[in-house]
Amino acid sequence: MKAAFGGIANVVFIVVFFTIAIGALGLTVSYSKAFHMKSAIIQTIEEYEGSGCFGSGVSTSACRERIRKEAKKLTYSPANITCPSGWTKTDNYCFKRIDSTGSYGKKTVIRVMVQVDLDFPVIEQITGWKVFRVVGETKELLLQS
Repeated sequence: MKAAFGGIANVVFIVVFFTIAIGALGLTVSYSKAFHMKSAIIQTIEEYEGSGCFGSGVSTSACRERIRKEAKKLTYSPANITCPSGWTKTDNYCFKRIDSTGSYGKKTVIRVMVQVDLDFPVIEQITGWKVFRVVGETKELLLQS
């Protein structure tokens, strides 16, 4: 009878270990996708110099279409991205404009935030984790408005 309980304990230990290992690998892959998506968004905004990237009434600009293509290519599609106060939600990312005035005129830095697609329902319900976000900034841009 002792051997039976020892075998059950070993099976439980192995199942717990594999669950943690697979969860860590899934988190790594999701974080990597979000990091690459953030970089693609920043690169696109810098390339288009912010023109048509922020959804001021236009949802089909070249900039936004390119960001959507990058998201599709990376298979990045967070289930429900929520932006903190002061941030604006566009498609599948949030952004915040930081304006400054220097010796050469008005400059703007765009801060971009994407969310890691973490879909572990039990863990998310217990802990309420919404902290897995990746944030980055563009270089200084001269925007029209």
